[in-house]
Amino acid sequence: MSQVSNKTLRGRDKRNRNFDKCFTYHYDRLPKINNNSYNSIRPLSVEGLPKRPWSRTRKYTREYPEIAINLNNNKDSQPESDNKVNKVRLEDELPDSSYYKIIIPDGHKYKKDYIINKLLNCVETLVPIKYRANENEASFFVDDKKVAVALLHREITVTRGEKLTVTVIKPRFPRSIIDDEFEKRIKQVVMKRYIPATKSMDLSRFHRDFDLISDYFCTLYCPLIVDVVFSVLSEYMPDLEALNLSGNILDIDFTLSMVKLIFVNLKILHIGDNSIRDMEEINGLQDLELEELILRGNPICKKYQFTNDYIKDVQKRCPKLLRLDGMDIQNSSRCAM
Repeated sequence: MSQVSNKTLRGRDKRNRNFDKCFTYHYDRLPKINNNSYNSIRPLSVEGLPKRPWSRTRKYTREYPEIAINLNNNKDSQPESDNKVNKVRLEDELPDSSYYKIIIPDGHKYKKDYIINKLLNCVETLVPIKYRANENEASFFVDDKKVAVALLHREITVTRGEKLTVTVIKPRFPRSIIDDEFEKRIKQVVMKRYIPATKSMDLSRFHRDFDLISDYFCTLYCPLIVDVVFSVLSEYMPDLEALNLSGNILDIDFTLSMVKLIFVNLKILHIGDNSIRDMEEINGLQDLELEELILRGNPICKKYQFTNDYIKDVQKRCPKLLRLDGMDIQNSSRCAM
């Protein structure tokens, strides 16, 4: 056996003492690998780490990246049932509406893209309408209650660990000042959506148009905006045969009165996803000779237990209708008046 110098032994003893300071008497905190044996001292989770000063924890965090992940996610996740209950409570907290205002206190300190990217960690999709940053906050509108519920009371972590709590409110309808610039922008958007070959106009989700969304909440619920849009339509395309108004926040009575006044040749009309709740709201269709109508996505469609009853009530208002929500009802004797 080779001789070991006293100097070498002293060095080994010193290293062993340093090791003992970290791990001695803490084997119960080390992770068990196979057959309940401690085959490795590499920590696999925060629970497996011995207690040590922050400097040592930081050292092992650099060596084992998975520790850094666990340090940031050391909170126990809530059971799925609890998450569902919390979601229902949040939905009850927000009143039913077609739009909501999202407010981030102190969000004005950060760039728009930075805030939106942080919020995208809470929701799958996010369409911020009229994003603004003032002296105290950043804010924007959304037109989806599911998104509003997902963001309600959320905390987003920004630089240096600062947390910003998201507030969601049901505001008054945002004011729209129709100036020359706004009218010009609306006209440009309307013209680009026209398809001359089929004499059709696609105004679906008009308030989400890329050329409007950054500066305006241009919803067709506002009568002033509807007047501007339909004045452009009547001037440049009075012979329109197909009009898609799906996914808008419509004042359906006012909109249908404008439609039947201007478009006498209209054959196809899409007004799905517009919160239409009663058949009486679409009585204005009686003066149109429609061949195709889309109503799906409105609460009115869920009121009928049987499809035949739904079709018959629509046909009372549109007797020449051939297609309803994609269904061919032309030769359906069951739908006869």
